[in-house]
Amino acid sequence: MRMPVTPLPNNPDVCKISLIFQRDTREFVNSFHIRRGGGWTVAQVTSAIVDAISWWNSNIRTSIPAAVALVRAEGRVYNPAAPIVVTTNVSPASVGGRGGTAEAANVSLTLSERTGLAGRAYRGRMYVPGIAEPDVSTDDKAASVIVAALSIGAAALMSAFPDVGAVLGIFHRPGLLPKPLDNLFTVVTGFVVENIIDSQRRRLPGRGR
Repeated sequence: MRMPVTPLPNNPDVCKISLIFQRDTREFVNSFHIRRGGGWTVAQVTSAIVDAISWWNSNIRTSIPAAVALVRAEGRVYNPAAPIVVTTNVSPASVGGRGGTAEAANVSLTLSERTGLAGRAYRGRMYVPGIAEPDVSTDDKAASVIVAALSIGAAALMSAFPDVGAVLGIFHRPGLLPKPLDNLFTVVTGFVVENIIDSQRRRLPGRGR
């Protein structure tokens, strides 16, 4: 039986930014989407990557344990006619600045993106790449201090790309949602960071990235 072919994403105004982290021999990836009118050049994608790294260093790094380090960032434009891809190595690696032993690699908090519209199609999420043991209580809830810090840091991502005039949003990949939503982009208007510890199973040994 022939499997259906999933169409490629196609919105030349949208760029996928991926931050790649390393913890021992494992690699974790957090991705999000930004849009600018008029498409992208290689220089603009490179600038957006620089802005993303700066956002991590200024807003999130100090909340993440030292076992986790940002080692690379990538930008990919969803334009099949001119598929720009830019990769930037972070050297030296940007190591987390939070003291204390890191929890198991699957232990995380969720940064939930909201757009002001109802339904799962209009929400996104990113998993924090690491949590320090001092920030988790015995009832598996995150300390209010770390939740507040991550909430402020997440909100800063909405205005993190002034050099290219791009906005953060939810991208609707083709083939995953009803046809009218294919390749659409919905602007993120806020974040919700709950204090309940989450789990990202793919970060456990042998489970994938």
